[in-house]
Amino acid sequence: MKNIIAAILFSFTLPSIVLSQETWVEQNSGVSSPLTSVSAAGTNTGWVCGFNGMVLRTTNGGNNWLYASGSGMPASCQLTNIFAIDNLTAIASGNQGTTSRVFRTSNGGSSWTEVFSQPDGYIETVWMKDAQNGFMQGDAVNKRWSLWKTTNGGVNWDSSGLYLSNTFTDEYGWNNSMYVFNNNIWFGTTNYKIHYSSNYGASWTSQSSRNITVFSICMNPPTYTTGYACGPEVMRTTNGGMNWADVTAPGTGFYGGITASQTSVYYARGNNIYVSTNSGSTWSIQYTAPAGNYRHISERSVNGNNFTQCWAVRDNGGISRWQLPVSVETNSESVPDKFELLQNYPNPFNPKTNFEFRIVNFGFVTLKVFDLLGKEVTTLVNEEMKPGSYERTFNAEGLASGMYLYRLQSGTKTQLKKLLLMK
Repeated sequence: MKNIIAAILFSFTLPSIVLSQETWVEQNSGVSSPLTSVSAAGTNTGWVCGFNGMVLRTTNGGNNWLYASGSGMPASCQLTNIFAIDNLTAIASGNQGTTSRVFRTSNGGSSWTEVFSQPDGYIETVWMKDAQNGFMQGDAVNKRWSLWKTTNGGVNWDSSGLYLSNTFTDEYGWNNSMYVFNNNIWFGTTNYKIHYSSNYGASWTSQSSRNITVFSICMNPPTYTTGYACGPEVMRTTNGGMNWADVTAPGTGFYGGITASQTSVYYARGNNIYVSTNSGSTWSIQYTAPAGNYRHISERSVNGNNFTQCWAVRDNGGISRWQLPVSVETNSESVPDKFELLQNYPNPFNPKTNFEFRIVNFGFVTLKVFDLLGKEVTTLVNEEMKPGSYERTFNAEGLASGMYLYRLQSGTKTQLKKLLLMK
């Protein structure tokens, strides 16, 4: 059996394909005003907000960012947080004078509806667990942290059963500083504390942030017990935040946020993005922006795996996109003579496998993985591609053993094959 598998693997080897390294690329936002928050809704869909009621949206991975501040979004509102539900639906929060306001769109930003307002308040973060259920956190009003839930996609918000007192005059939150996983919620403060709930806001405990203001929190998939927080320094926890320890981190300037995949941690500071692949023990500069300083970095992952999409936005309208490591055809003059999806290798596999495919016509291409019930597991390709030979890597960490399907579509052409995950 091993010899047969080896023969199959050898027969699918394409010497002209090489693996590129992950990198960051600059994208044209078309604006110069400060951008404050970014949220991805899938492999190619992203939403960005900023000052002066600015909202941008992309559905093609950021190749084009379109103006999405439609009717109902006041230009005088300084937006500081956005959460993407899907390619048409998003929720944005900000302040207009001394009043905190939250807006919702369901038509790609053509129009916005105000769904929440609070005098003398400041909503820091909205986080949707799914299309219907979400949590919202803001600064204290009348010595009570502003905590709200929605069960209808952000149309209505309710604070019933959510109470966390704040009697300190110097304790505030920070925009984009909340992190939610299942019923676990963390949000950072300026008073050297991280507030944590394990029951979706019904009760809270305080975790010490070791004398730093916490600007951003992220937790590592797939267990979400290891996590990171940043402010004037970087901290790490290995027990869900019960204890935080300092991590030596290089750089100068304001921390624009921190985010983690299964294998790497990234933080934005000043005009640089730093990466660690050893749980924060050492860091290196992965990217330096041509101008401006980072205000937020945010990722989107599937099934607790590595990034499917990650963007970082800056105070001058700049947008940087994390580029997935992909295999590319090195001989641009060599055009395949047929549309073809090859058998994945290795197969059976655990947990990673590779898909090779060949495109003969320029056009929109999708490569997706499904379970045997037809439920989509992940999208590996969803973009326009030129003729050539390509390769994508699929990481099935977090998925159950069994048979899966993968499908390649280009125009009217479709090919479907099976693959076997054995753990």
